[in-house]
This record gives sequence, structure tokens and C-alpha cells, in this order.
Amino acid sequence: MKKFEIIKLYLEKLTKNKDLTLSRFVEIANIESSEFFRHFSSLTQLEREFWPTLAISCYEALVNSPDYAELSTSERIITFFYIWVENLNSLELYFKEFGLFTFLAGRFSSCKWLNSDILSLFNFCESNIKLEQKFYRFGLQKLIFSTTLFWYQDTSTEKSATDEFIEKSLNLMISTGEVQFAAKSLELAKLFLKRYSIA
Repeated sequence: MKKFEIIKLYLEKLTKNKDLTLSRFVEIANIESSEFFRHFSSLTQLEREFWPTLAISCYEALVNSPDYAELSTSERIITFFYIWVENLNSLELYFKEFGLFTFLAGRFSSCKWLNSDILSLFNFCESNIKLEQKFYRFGLQKLIFSTTLFWYQDTSTEKSATDEFIEKSLNLMISTGEVQFAAKSLELAKLFLKRYSIA
């Protein structure tokens, strides 16, 4: 069983049993203790590794897709985010019960756990200028954070507003430095403020 599959299974069981212990979890999940300990030393470690494991799982799903080699950089990034949201959707009951920033928050906001493979997705620069590379990677980190926050607050049918947010955010990052940057920034800000009932 893959690492993220165990995490998802744990969160699903935790939603129905808030006092879930390790021994009880492996029993009702019908998995061997050895399988659990192959990936985690404790439930605390499992909880701490949710976000990085989710990111790696999304990245692996992306690069293993049949048409990956034919996708452009922007298509790869947007696909990564759609996979990310699909995984969040599958755990929606957990987040409704416990909220977004419970024990899962951990190292989430800084996104320092993003590995180099995932960060390399966000590389629109043709040059090797370090400042540009750093900027776009920083953008990916913040886009993951803001997308997750937006998804959590999204009450639209089938989270359609989140899809729109992803597309507008990505378009904004691509257009950085171009004439349309200001207009796209305003467009994205209006969408974000509308969702949070600020405007």
C-alpha cells in the first residue's frame, strides 16, 4: 500500500472515530502493522507528513499520466493543481469535521516541504537567471497555499470557483512582466475578495 493511501485511509477512519489509536486503526483498516511502520513510526509522523506526501502523490500521478511528455509547462502545472484539488475533494468530509488548519497545518503555510521535482514544474523562464527561478518557485508555493485556502471556502457547485481561481492564478504568473499583468492581478483579486465576501 502506498504511503498516501494509508494517510487517506487514516483520515477517513478518523472522521468516524476521533479517538482513533494506532492499534485500532490498523485493525479496522485491515492493514498489517508492518505495512504501517514501513512508512511511519507513529500516527504523529503520519499527520505531520500529510502535505508533503500529498504533493508527491500528485506529482507522481502527473508524471505517470500517458500524455505527460506532450504537455506544455503551463498544462503540467494546471494538471498538477487539478489533481491536488481532486485529492482534497476526496477528503472533504475530514476537512468539514476538523477544519483545514488542525494538526494538518504543520508546515503547510511555508510549503518548505516541496521537493525539487515539484518545484521544477514551475519554470516558465527560458534563462537560468537565479532571481527568476526563485520568483517562480516562490509563486508555486504561494499558489498551492492560496488554492487550498480558496478550495476550503468554496461553496460553488462542484467547487467550480476553485477551478476558475487556479486558471486565473496561473495566467497571472505567466503574464508577470507583461502589459496585461495589472489587469489580470485585478481580475484575480476580485475573484478572491468575492469568495471571502470582502467586496
